[in-house]
Amino acid sequence: MVVLIPKQVNAQDFAPVGAEWHYSRYMPLVPSSSFTGYIKIKSIKDTNILSNNCKLIIETYEDNSIQDSLYVYKDVNNKVLYYNNDSSRFCLLYDFNVMVGDSFELDCIADPNNPLKNLMVYVDSVSQININGKIKNMQYYRTVDNLPGYRFLGWVIEDIGNLTFLFPTIQDGLTGPLRCYQDDSLGLYNIAAFSCIYVITGIDDAKNGLDEIKIYPNLVEDNLFVINKINKKINLIVTSILGEKKYFFHDFTKPKLDLSKLTAGIYFITIFNDKDFITTKIVKK
Repeated sequence: MVVLIPKQVNAQDFAPVGAEWHYSRYMPLVPSSSFTGYIKIKSIKDTNILSNNCKLIIETYEDNSIQDSLYVYKDVNNKVLYYNNDSSRFCLLYDFNVMVGDSFELDCIADPNNPLKNLMVYVDSVSQININGKIKNMQYYRTVDNLPGYRFLGWVIEDIGNLTFLFPTIQDGLTGPLRCYQDDSLGLYNIAAFSCIYVITGIDDAKNGLDEIKIYPNLVEDNLFVINKINKKINLIVTSILGEKKYFFHDFTKPKLDLSKLTAGIYFITIFNDKDFITTKIVKK
């Protein structure tokens, strides 16, 4: 009897079977109207491709329509690779070993500035995060700026992936950020202020008075102004890009919010009542 042994035994800490990611997706419909849904990515099963033990992951929209499928695995060097159908091989997606100042190539994605070269990823910062009692390393990825083509910008959490989107995307502002991640070992990591699967459809859902609330400026130094023209009770949450709740106000009535104690970075302002909510992204200087 001949026993076929794979070339390597791969760590299976990335995308364990049953793991789920939920990312927001936005679709402009007509002026003053839009659709906000979500993309769900789920690890379905173990399989073997080119002698690599990997996972099959499926990408669906909120209506359960299948958009894509992919094979991924994490190797013994703490790198995540995915199977590229065009080149019939596995290509690098994440390198969880890189440190500040390091860079690496996404070897199956072209650089928008020079299609003959691979897209370079630069690591600008590293950190750690405690998720349900487990410490995970973080890296801030940056790719080419101000050019059409693929991007892979944002914070990356070890064994979860990029908080903007799991895979490099065209920079159109319509995909992401991550709402939730969950697997049996780590548990639920919920960045969104609300459900992982909320959906807003059409102009009517966006009403309920909340569209009359003005929040400015987008680039904040000290004070964020909240002009409530509907004169109804609202609640307000300030969260970091990692989902950490910085402030929560019940029945918020003040015309401005002092954010001077926040460190520089990206934050989300979510205002809600008993019927609906709106979320705005700001940058703290």
